[in-house]
Amino acid sequence: MTKYFISIGGGHFSGIHAITKTIKHKLGKIFPNYKITIIDLDELRSNEPTTMTYTDKDIDFIKLYKSLTEPNDTIFDEAEIILICGVYALYNPDINRIADLKIFMDSDSDTRLINLIQRSRRSISSGNPNQTERENISKQDAIDLEKAVNLYLNHLRPEWSQYIEPSRSNADMIVPISVSKETMIINDDTGNSVGSNNTQEAACMIFVDGIVRIIEDNEGRRNNESNDSGDSSTGNHNNSILNKQRQSSMIFPKLDFQRERLLVEQSRYLDMS
Repeated sequence: MTKYFISIGGGHFSGIHAITKTIKHKLGKIFPNYKITIIDLDELRSNEPTTMTYTDKDIDFIKLYKSLTEPNDTIFDEAEIILICGVYALYNPDINRIADLKIFMDSDSDTRLINLIQRSRRSISSGNPNQTERENISKQDAIDLEKAVNLYLNHLRPEWSQYIEPSRSNADMIVPISVSKETMIINDDTGNSVGSNNTQEAACMIFVDGIVRIIEDNEGRRNNESNDSGDSSTGNHNNSILNKQRQSSMIFPKLDFQRERLLVEQSRYLDMS
């Protein structure tokens, strides 16, 4: 069974999971005969504050790698696209080695902090609360705000600096993302985001186009190889990993859209001067 591994990483509260769901939906239309699976690395972490270390130790990468690479006993030769998403998606060398495409969603730290605060605060869903209820809600908001800021300063920001931001250098594609609380909400039935964001939509289409190019290029190469040579299984696993590394580097030679945007702005400035 042919497997394609797509790693999608970025900072905390940057909309990784929402965009990954949208990518799955769009790929399902393009490749209806493929099985498409999302592996959310953040769900593999313990949500208990007493057990979380906010480091790479929160995820068992050895177990994850084994589950991704062990042979499947199914009798059906069904191709599968596995979307590995989460803040540590681009961190582990073994996972990076088997990934067909590694994407880093580059987002502003202030925006991510605002998203964290907004998610932490309680909102009034309906009705007109009385004075006492409004006071209780204000007190709860203040408590949630304090917890959110403490979480960010004491855990998330150090984790970003030490573990997540350095994994940016492992990406094949680096795309700046502008995401708000509204665009992080996904309708699971349609795959469409509530409150569409042009930047997010454009980034999503870039990701999908890159994945499609990887798969189509690989399928064409595999067909040519099967026609040119007989059935050979020796060293197929190692060769597959090497081919993936060569393929992603040829198709996406370190695309950094943030850097490209800065270069364009620099050229405009020089032209004006």
